[in-house]
Amino acid sequence: MLLAALVHEREREITDTLVELLIATVHRIKARADSKVTKELINAFKRVTGKENILFKVADAALDRVPPEYGRNGPQA
Repeated sequence: MLLAALVHEREREITDTLVELLIATVHRIKARADSKVTKELINAFKRVTGKENILFKVADAALDRVPPEYGRNGPQA
């Protein structure tokens, strides 16, 4: 009976350790994937031709949505 209890406890410890290793591995895979996606997005952004013009157009469009009381240069006194 004592041996069965020892084996059962050891089995639980091994299972817990394996689950912790699996979780750590999944976290590492996710971190690498996030890093890879970020690098790919940065590289794609670097390759865009005329990106400064696009950014200026986006900024201008965003400023066009500012309420009139704030104006394009911030709140009016």
